[in-house]
Amino acid sequence: MGQRSFYLEGLIAISAVILISFGLITLLSIDTNLFYPQLLSAVVGFILFLLFTRIDFALYQYFKSWLLGGSIILLLLSFLGPVVRGSTRWIEIFGLRMQPTEFVKPLFLLYTASFLIQYPPTSIKRVGIHFGLFTLIFLIIFRQPDLGSAIVYSCMWVGMMVMAGLPLRYIVGASILFGGLLPVFHGFLKDYQRQRIAIFLNPFIDPRGAGYNALQSMISVGSGQLFGRGFGRGTQSLLRFLPERHTDFIFATFTEEFGFVGSLVLLLVFFILFWRILKAVNRRSVDQFAFLYGAGYFMQLFAHVVINVGMNIGVVPITGITLPFVSYGGSSLIATWIGLGIFVASLQKPRGE
Repeated sequence: MGQRSFYLEGLIAISAVILISFGLITLLSIDTNLFYPQLLSAVVGFILFLLFTRIDFALYQYFKSWLLGGSIILLLLSFLGPVVRGSTRWIEIFGLRMQPTEFVKPLFLLYTASFLIQYPPTSIKRVGIHFGLFTLIFLIIFRQPDLGSAIVYSCMWVGMMVMAGLPLRYIVGASILFGGLLPVFHGFLKDYQRQRIAIFLNPFIDPRGAGYNALQSMISVGSGQLFGRGFGRGTQSLLRFLPERHTDFIFATFTEEFGFVGSLVLLLVFFILFWRILKAVNRRSVDQFAFLYGAGYFMQLFAHVVINVGMNIGVVPITGITLPFVSYGGSSLIATWIGLGIFVASLQKPRGE
C-alpha cells in the first residue's frame, strides 16, 4: 500500500474518529451514563474496523449466497426479540441488545455488489431478479416496522443499481411507477407513520402531541444561535424538553450547545469524509466489486446524514434515523465501523498482485 493510499485511507479513519469525538462530547454534556457505553462501543468498533481492513476484500464475492442467507436470518430473528414501542427491531444476546438491521447493512452491500456483477441490470429480467431480492429484505424491515431503515436500504440499493449501469429508461419508468404507487404505499403505513407525514407538513396541528418532537428539535437548533449556549448548557436537552436527545435528535442537542458555527464544523467533517470516500471509490473504479460496494457505503452514510439533519431542522419527516458515528447506539456505531473497515480493505490491492 503506497503513501498516497495510506494518506487517503488515514484521512477517512481520522474523519470518523473526529465525528465520534463530537458525539462523545455531546453525550458527556447531557448524561455520563450514556458516555461510557458509547465510548466502549467506539473502542470495540475501532478494533473490528482494524480487523476487517486485514481481510482480503475479494473473498466476499465467493460467499454472496451465504451473506444473503445470513442477512435474512438475522432480520427474521428480530421478530423473536423484545417489543419496544410497538416495534420488533432488536434481539438480546447474553443480556446485550443489538439491532440486526444495522449489522445487515455491510452484508447487504457485499452481496448486492456481487450479484450486480454476476447479473448486470441491463435487461428487464435481470432488473426483476435484483428487485425481488431487494423487496424480500425491504418487506422484512418494513414489517418490524422500521420505515427509516427501509428508506436507507432503498437509497443504498438504488444508488448501486444506477452505478452498475441501470439504463436511463428503466430509471424514468420506475420513477413514474413509484409516483403512481405512492397513494397505495401510504395505505400500508402505520397510523403513527401517516401522522408523522402530516406533522411534517404542519407540526402546529398537534404541538403538544405528535408535533412536539419536531417543534422541540427546531427550537433547540434555533436557540443555539451563532456560537451556542456552551458545553452542558443546552436547556432543551438538559431539561429533557427535547426527546431522543442522544439518538435521533443529537444534531439538535449538539447545535444548541455549539451553535451554528459548531454545526458547520460537524457538517464539514462529514463533507471531508464523503469527499474522501468518493475520491477513493473513483481511484479503484477499475475494480467493479470494490466500486459498487463503495458507492453503496457512500449512499448509506449520505442518506443517514441528509435524513437525520433534515428532520432535526424540520425539512424532512421524522423517521427515526441516527447520525452516523455521532448518535448514541452500539449497534449503529459498531456496524458503521465494520462497514468502513470493509471499505478500506476494498481500496487495497488484492494479495498476490
